[in-house]
Amino acid sequence: ALLRRCGFAGRELVYPRELSLGMKQRVAVIRCFLSSPSAMLMDEPFAALDYQNRIQLHRELLELWEQEHKTVIFVTHDIEEAIVLSDRIVVLSRQPASVMAEFQVPFGRPRDPAVVLEEEFLVLKRRVWKALGPKADAAVRFGD
Repeated sequence: ALLRRCGFAGRELVYPRELSLGMKQRVAVIRCFLSSPSAMLMDEPFAALDYQNRIQLHRELLELWEQEHKTVIFVTHDIEEAIVLSDRIVVLSRQPASVMAEFQVPFGRPRDPAVVLEEEFLVLKRRVWKALGPKADAAVRFGD
């Protein structure tokens, strides 16, 4: 069922070498849910996906979370993704990592990924961006 939900209908018997990097990322997310742990660490699970697949998997992850209510520690460098998927955001410094800021996400559940269009979302995104400090601005300007 998870394979179907995540776009693998008809590809159940495909060899791993035949999968794109994005498909391998999706399989890793499926594996995580299949093992049914009480808590999951997801480190950049959607990084290799195109925008449409990323949004689709955000929806799937949110739906699975609604059903399972597992603790998920989600590591991402994407501020929008953090807000859409999280209840709490912790901004960490570079190594050695320390907490620079913490934010409660004010949007209820179930959460529609279209929340990114709301003004309150943009206000929170700006606050998180500022917490990243001047290096975040330099990273965008110079591609660091």
